[in-house]
Amino acid sequence: MNLLKVKEILRDKGMTINDLANVMGINRVTLSNIINGNPTLETLQKIANSLGVKITELFMEVNENKYSISKNEFGNHYSYNDENVFLNSYLPHLTRNEVGSFSLDIKRRNFPVCPNHSKIYELVSSEESIEKITFKGSFKGQVLVNLFSSFTTLLSLPEYHSFCEALRMFIYLHRKCEEEIVALLGASKFKKEKDSSNYYLLGRVNRIIWNKLIALTKVYDLDSDKDELGKYNYTGYDIMMYNLEIERNYNIKMWISPIEHLSTDKEVMIGWKIPRDFNRKLIVENLIFNAQESYDFLYGTMIPKAIDL
Repeated sequence: MNLLKVKEILRDKGMTINDLANVMGINRVTLSNIINGNPTLETLQKIANSLGVKITELFMEVNENKYSISKNEFGNHYSYNDENVFLNSYLPHLTRNEVGSFSLDIKRRNFPVCPNHSKIYELVSSEESIEKITFKGSFKGQVLVNLFSSFTTLLSLPEYHSFCEALRMFIYLHRKCEEEIVALLGASKFKKEKDSSNYYLLGRVNRIIWNKLIALTKVYDLDSDKDELGKYNYTGYDIMMYNLEIERNYNIKMWISPIEHLSTDKEVMIGWKIPRDFNRKLIVENLIFNAQESYDFLYGTMIPKAIDL
């Protein structure tokens, strides 16, 4: 059971799956696997563009009366509500909640599913379809459903349809919000140290150069009268550059740290520390550096200056 209606759109347009695959420049088998899997937002957009439709038209029974979406400075919210299920969720947000959360209630059973952050990340990161993840068999016209190894129940076909539709839209919106956050953080070209890490990896530098960079922060320490390269808090370990125009609260313009477990005797893997969620609005206000700006300043300004020490 797949909630994408690509085949129906193809039929209406007098096209075949082969025609669509040719337009997209991929083979039919690959396209079929994509459609029957859990495609990313980028892939869904490519399919929609190739078909000449809006991305929301790819989904079956996307009824605006069933769901509501709100996005503002206080949070990103999505809810789905029909005669069978009610899903209430908070989506990833730049300054509020990076992972998101949801509660899914099967109305007939009144037993909500409330997964933790690790389970949500596992769900939205899966390449499998929500049907393949949850469907465990059928029994007397009902569907045996299992989710997160903690929720197992029998649902009627209409309930299962609603269950999948609610979760599929949550995954889609969750991914879209995540992509927006990564773009705002200027981190699209970088990878995280690990999923739960507070660091994006900016690359490796020679350890001798790294030591010179640390020495450079001492030259431009807060107690120094030099400031043409900015002001730093010399720690002997991190690169912490300040924006002294910010008089209150968080004023670290750039925080770079060595990621030692990924480093060697000769090279240091450096990481850009992600500001805490409620400080990230300073990036949008251009008061502190994002990941790309930190990379550019480090490699374009600081390293050449450090080499001359």
